[in-house]
Amino acid sequence: MMAKKAKRKAGALTSAGRRAKAAKGKVKAKAKPKPEKQRAKADAKAAHGGLPQWTHAEIEEAFRRFQACLFAYQQAQHRPIQP
Repeated sequence: MMAKKAKRKAGALTSAGRRAKAAKGKVKAKAKPKPEKQRAKADAKAAHGGLPQWTHAEIEEAFRRFQACLFAYQQAQHRPIQP
């Protein structure tokens, strides 16, 4: 027995409905960037907080991934692999 198809919601718009809504001007406006003063304040706050220290496991994982990436890059470039 085949699974039933999902019924379309009553409020769902068809592509024609979306075009009509866009033509009427009821489409969301694009996001505007924040003012320069507000961005500078947020940047300073983020820079002041710093980054949390990595755990030993996170450092090992990052190093392992870096080595694997470097190995793959060298293989693709046909360069000899240095131990």
